[in-house]
Amino acid sequence: MACSRGSCWYCRAPQSSCAPAAAPWSVWGRSAYAVLLCSLLVLCISDPSVAYGVEEEYDTIRVLLAAGDKALGQGRGHYQEALSKYTGVLTRWPKNERALYSRAELYSMMRQRAAALDDVNMLLSISKEHPQGLALRMSLNMQLGNLLDAHRDGQLLVRVYKALNKPERAQKTAEQVRHLERYTARWTALSDLWSQPVAAYTVVPNDAGLLRKYKECIDLLAKVIREFSSDSVELRLRRAACALASGDNIAATQELKYVTQRSPQNLDVIALNAQALRSLGALEQSISELRRCLSFDPEHIPCANLHKLIRQQQRMMKNIVKGLQDKKFETVIQLIAEARAAEPNAPYEEQLAAWHCEALVGLRNTDEGIRVCQALVDRYDGASSPTVFEAHIRLVELHLLDDNTAAAEAALQRAHELRQHDSKVEEMRVKIEKLKRSGARKDYYKILGLKKTASAQDIRRAYRKLAKSSHPDQLRSRDMTEKERERQEKMFRDVNEAKEVLLDEEKRARYDNGEDVNQPSAQRGEPSFGTSFAGGFPGGFPGGFPGGFPGGFPGGFHQQRGGHHQFFFFNQEN
Repeated sequence: MACSRGSCWYCRAPQSSCAPAAAPWSVWGRSAYAVLLCSLLVLCISDPSVAYGVEEEYDTIRVLLAAGDKALGQGRGHYQEALSKYTGVLTRWPKNERALYSRAELYSMMRQRAAALDDVNMLLSISKEHPQGLALRMSLNMQLGNLLDAHRDGQLLVRVYKALNKPERAQKTAEQVRHLERYTARWTALSDLWSQPVAAYTVVPNDAGLLRKYKECIDLLAKVIREFSSDSVELRLRRAACALASGDNIAATQELKYVTQRSPQNLDVIALNAQALRSLGALEQSISELRRCLSFDPEHIPCANLHKLIRQQQRMMKNIVKGLQDKKFETVIQLIAEARAAEPNAPYEEQLAAWHCEALVGLRNTDEGIRVCQALVDRYDGASSPTVFEAHIRLVELHLLDDNTAAAEAALQRAHELRQHDSKVEEMRVKIEKLKRSGARKDYYKILGLKKTASAQDIRRAYRKLAKSSHPDQLRSRDMTEKERERQEKMFRDVNEAKEVLLDEEKRARYDNGEDVNQPSAQRGEPSFGTSFAGGFPGGFPGGFPGGFPGGFPGGFHQQRGGHHQFFFFNQEN
C-alpha cells in the first residue's frame, strides 16, 4: 500500500503503489481526490518517507467520515457525535468537499442555518457548480428569507442539472424558481426596510407611502413564513416590527408570542415585546421586560432608550391628569406640547389628543377645540376607539358654546351611533332640549355682551364697564326721564345678576345646561314641599288625627326655601 524509499514511479515503481487505494468518486469528489493525489505525489517526490504519514492521515479521514455517516443514520440523538466526526475531518483537511457538504447538511437538520450556510459557501467557493451544494444553499436561503439569493442559486442549478443531463431535476428546480419569482419583485421593492434594524421601524402616521410599505411587509412576510420559513425568528421579528409601526397590534402580538417562546433571551425580541406592551398601555409590564433586557446587557441601546421614554411618559401623564383635575387647562396644553416635542408620534398620541380636546373644552376655546377634537375623530374613526366617542361628546359641548345647535345635534347623532345606550348621550340630548326651551330666561351672556366662551377675566372686565355706566350713583347726576332711569336701574340689576351667576362655576354650569338658576324650583318643574303629591295619600289617614290639633298653629306658619326644596316653619309666639 505505502511506497518505500526508491519504490515510487519516479524510482521506476508503479504509480499506484505511491497512492492509497482509489476511493469512490461519490465519496470524495473528483477535484478533492485530484488534490489529494497531487499532494501525495509532491510529498513522495520531496520526501518519500512522508508518504507513510499521509496514508495514515487518509485512513483517519476515511474512518471519521464513515463514523459520522453511521452516527447520522442513527437519528437525532447521535447528531452531536456525527458533528464531531465531520469537524474532525475538517480540522485535518479544511477544504474537504465531502466533509463540508455533510456537516452543512447536518447543521441544516439541526436548524443551525447560519452555520450550515457558512459550510456550503465554503464548499461552493471550491466547486462553484457542486449540484448538491447549490441545492442545499438554495433551500437554506429560502428558509432564512434570502429570496433573491435563493432565486440566483436556483437559476444556476437548473443550468447545472441540464449540463449533467438530469432533465427531471432541472424541471423541478425551474418550477421552484418560477414560484420564487412571485415574491422576488415584491421583496426587492422593500429592500430599504430589510436594510434597517427592526428598532428603526417607527410610526409615521402622515407618511402614507411608508405606511403602505409596512402593510406590504406584513402581508409579504406572512406568505414567506407560511411557505418557506415557518420557524424563522428573524422574519417573524421583522413582521412584528412592521405590524407595530403600522398599528396592527393583532399581528404584532401573534408574532411576538412565537419569537419570545423560541428565543427568550434575544435582546431584540425583548425590546420589541416591550414596545408592543407599551403600545397597548401596559407600561409596568413593558418596564419589567426592559429591566430583564438591561440585566443581560446594561448598554443595549434600544432597551435603554425605550426605558427612558416610558419613564418620561409616566411622569408626563401623571402631571397632565393632575392638571385636568385641578382645571389648570393652560398648563395641561403646555404639558401636551412638551410631550409631543419630546417624542413625536408617540404610541400614546391618541390619549394626548383626547386630553388636548378636553382641555380646550375646559377653556371654552370653540375654534381651536372644534379643530382639535374633529382631527381626533378623523384620525381614529373606524378603529372602535373610546376616545372617538368622547371626542363626539365634547364636540357637542363646543358647538353648544358656539350657539350652533344643529352642529351639536349632528355630533350627538354620531356619538349615539357609536354607543346607543351610553348615559352621556342621553345627558347631552336633555341638555339640548333644555336649551331649546330656555328662550324666556335671561341671556346673561348677551346682557354682558359676551360669548359663551368668555373667560372669568372677560366677565369681570365686562361687568366693571357696564356697572360703572349704569350705577345708581352715576344716574343721580344725569338728566333723564323716570322711565329711562328705571330702565338703567333694571340693567344694573341684570348686570349684577349675570356677574353673580357666570362667575360661580356651579351656577354657570347649570345655566349652560339650560337651567334658569334664579327661577324658583317650583316654576322649573322641580319637586318641592308644599306641592301636591300625585295620587294623594291612597287610603287617606286611617283613623285621622285623634283629638285634632289642639290649639291650632299659633302665629300660623311661613315658607322658606333651602337649596332646591321648600321647608315650612311654624312661627313661634313670644
